[in-house]
Amino acid sequence: KGVAKAVKLFGTSPFSEVVGKELTPPVLGGGGIRENIKKNAVPYHHSTGTCASCLDDRLCFRGIAGLRVADASSLPFHPRAPTNASSMAVGARCASFIAAKYKM
Repeated sequence: KGVAKAVKLFGTSPFSEVVGKELTPPVLGGGGIRENIKKNAVPYHHSTGTCASCLDDRLCFRGIAGLRVADASSLPFHPRAPTNASSMAVGARCASFIAAKYKM
């Protein structure tokens, strides 16, 4: 019931002006919600991408001077492997940006 309410809510103004169309086939009607959840839900336990759209190409958080994000939240998508290696690579890349900035 919650998914159906959310889909309906995002179809109304003002959400409909900023939220694009559903990426999966429409789920309302015909009992498609349960099947859609079973098909598309994944049990990821590590949040990724929560800051990706707020960062520039040097991992600086837009609008907050001096703040960089160097963890899985900076990844634009969830990798198909555990997030540890990806997070370590992001951290190393961020360290190289900082070292270059301060000529270390």
